Amino acid sequence: MVFIGNLELKITVVMLKKGYIMQNIISKIALVFIVLFASSSVKAYRWQMTSQLNKMILVQVELLGSNNPYFVLVAPGGKADFNWSFGNAMAGFCLGKIKYVLPDENMLNQTSIIKNKNEVVDNKKMLTWLDQNESKYPRREADLKFLYKKQERTDAKSQALSAANPDTAMSALCTSRDDIIITEENGMIVFKAKS
Repeated sequence: MVFIGNLELKITVVMLKKGYIMQNIISKIALVFIVLFASSSVKAYRWQMTSQLNKMILVQVELLGSNNPYFVLVAPGGKADFNWSFGNAMAGFCLGKIKYVLPDENMLNQTSIIKNKNEVVDNKKMLTWLDQNESKYPRREADLKFLYKKQERTDAKSQALSAANPDTAMSALCTSRDDIIITEENGMIVFKAKS
C-alpha cells in the first residue's frame, strides 16, 4: 500500500505541475491577444517638420490630455520629428498645440537643459526654465488651421457644415503629418502643410 501511495503522490505532483504549466501558457497566450488587440486600436501619431528658416528655432509640442512638454531644437534647414510609436505611453494622444521660441546664445548655453547647443536633454527642465524666463523668451502658439484646410471643400454648403462640425478639426489633429513646413512670411514664423 505504501508503494501505491507514493505512486499516487507522484502522479498528483506531476498533474499539478502540468496544470501550472498549462495555466502559465494560457496566461501568455492571453497576453499576446491583448497586445494584438491594443495595437490595432491604439494609433501611434508622428509629426515631422522641416525648417526653411535661416535661424535656430525651439519647437514645443503639447498633446491633448497630457501635461508633458516635448521640445526639439531645429537648426536652419533641419528637421523635427515628434514620434510616439506603439508601445510608448504617449502613443495615441492627439496634437494639442505647437509653440515655438527663437533661442539666443544665452538659452543655447544652458547646459543642464541643452546639449551641444542643438539638443534638449530634459523636457520638463526646459519648460520650467522657459516659464521662469517668460518675459525674455515668450513662446508663441502656431496656428493649426493648416492641418485641416485640405479636408474642407470649397463650396459654401460644405464650408458651413465643416464650421458646424468641430470633428473635422479634431480628426486632423489625431493623425500623423510628415509635411509640416516651418517658414517665415512677412516677418512672422509660420507652420504650414506642403501644398
